[in-house]
This record gives sequence, C-alpha cells and structure tokens, in this order.
Amino acid sequence: MDPKFCAEHRENLPHVHLWCDMVTPANAWDMLEAWVPEDALTNSSEGGLEFATDVLKIDIDSYDCAVVESLLTGLPSKRWGTIVRLRPSVVIMEVNDAIPPPIQMALQFNPTLSSVDLQHHMCAGNIPVAGCSLSHQVKFLGLFGFRLVLYTTGNAVFVHDSVLPALEKGDIRGPVDEFECYWHTPIGAQCASGRQVRRWFHEGVAPWDVLAEIWQHLKALEKKFDLPQLPISLKL
Repeated sequence: MDPKFCAEHRENLPHVHLWCDMVTPANAWDMLEAWVPEDALTNSSEGGLEFATDVLKIDIDSYDCAVVESLLTGLPSKRWGTIVRLRPSVVIMEVNDAIPPPIQMALQFNPTLSSVDLQHHMCAGNIPVAGCSLSHQVKFLGLFGFRLVLYTTGNAVFVHDSVLPALEKGDIRGPVDEFECYWHTPIGAQCASGRQVRRWFHEGVAPWDVLAEIWQHLKALEKKFDLPQLPISLKL
C-alpha cells in the first residue's frame, strides 16, 4: 500500500472512508468499525450486535471467501466490546472461473503467506489458486441465507432470503442453479485451458477424478510460478 496514494485519496475524497492496510479475516471488522455510526447497530438474535448494510462487495484476489465468512460470522469489536456481525442484503463476489461446479475450492488465510503475489502476466491476471469457486460460494453463503441470483464471467451476485420477494417484483428470481449458470456463461479461466475446463465440467468425468486432477493442476501452478505451498481447500 503506497502511503502517497492514500494521502492523495484522503485529500481529494475526504468523505470516503479509506482503509490503507491489508485486510484479513482477523482484522476485517477493525476496517469497518471506525466509521460505523453509534446508532447503526442492533441486537443480534445470535448474541452480540449486527450492522445492516445494503451491499458487500469483495474483490481482493486472494482469500476473499475467508474475509466474507469472518464478517458474516462475527468478530470481536474493541469499540463495542462484543461480537459484531455484518448483515448485508446483497453480496457480490469475484469467482475463480477455472474451478467448475461441483468443486468447492477456496484459498484460506495464512498470515505468513498473506502478501504472496497471486497475479502473473502469463495468466492475464490471477493465477487460479486465488479466490474461491462458484460452488464454494453457493455452499458457504447459503449457510447465512444468501442465494445465487446472477452469475457473469468472473462475478456472482447473492441476495439474502429476506430480499428475494422484493426482487421478484422486478422480475429477478432466485435462486438460480450454479450448474446452469456455469453452462451458459462465458468462462474467464486464467491458466486453465479450455480443454481442461471442458473435461472437468462437460465430459462426464467422475467428480472424484475431477477433484484429483484439479488438485494436481493447482499444485503444478504453485511449482510453475514458484509459489509457496498455499492453504487451499478443495472438496465436493
């Protein structure tokens, strides 16, 4: 993070809250609580407090899902002295398109590896060890009451159950099926060939074999780009 850019941002856009530091699952609430109004929190049915907001968008090209999960699960707040949870109506996530349904892949957080650069020009962006797959997002966000309503190349939109009836009035219906979405959407899979993605998703290969092939591919990418052993979870 360049301090000069941060200073210029604060000078030019003083009304915009800016966090000039690394965001992790451990400090995500520290990033938010400095600007949350005192009267914006309500008691949570799960204990502690919660902060309702319209939209949460995460795109950090790293352990995105781990940050979202920590915000939704709740983190200790120094300011309020209790657990505080974020309660968005809509969650917008970047998707690792290289990992098709039903594979649930996610890069987890390791503080000793949090500054590893996961982009490379050979992949035209992210190496597909970063972020998390569509199926992982559908599964873990579903535990918090969020449903997939839109999937475009590299991005997905989830809305909370409480919001779905209002969206239906605007002819936006959900949830939509993750397999159908992946089938009909152009895929932006960096450093995974079209042949590989086709085999993993379209050719009827047994899911356990796909799981093994994807794991081998991710390990090969670590070696190819001289990455450390990353904390990647991979499951059906």
